[in-house]
Amino acid sequence: MPEIAKYYNGKLYDKKHLEDWNLPEGILNQLNFKNNDHYFVISSKEEQTHGQDHVHLSIYPTKFKVVYLLQIETPTIIPQILIDTLKIIRNKGFEIVTSTGFCKTENICYYGVFFGSGNVNKESLLQEFNKLESINEANLFKFTCKGCIET
Repeated sequence: MPEIAKYYNGKLYDKKHLEDWNLPEGILNQLNFKNNDHYFVISSKEEQTHGQDHVHLSIYPTKFKVVYLLQIETPTIIPQILIDTLKIIRNKGFEIVTSTGFCKTENICYYGVFFGSGNVNKESLLQEFNKLESINEANLFKFTCKGCIET
């Protein structure tokens, strides 16, 4: 299980499943609902010292039936690693959905980039990221649209 998945829960849905949610028209307009077939939904828990704990829920339109999570472990937060990672993903023509980062301990930090793609050569991609300076480890995880209806 990816370390990031302990904090950010994600699942890919098709348009038909989101229609069943009966979302307000304003949300559907914001999602450009008529022009997208798949949606990546992700949540994260927000613990509060003042006020109620709550969950952030985000819905990202995507044209792909697969969303990948590239998880990179580093010894500390190094913004250039995220910048380089995003450049590599963008240059390969992948669709960046969202990114995140946090430190689990004083010397173990994670960057995560969720991206859509039709086909990924996992070994080749991970080799490229593992070459970046100050990376402990890079892993790739796959979210598929189980139960999606073929249109």
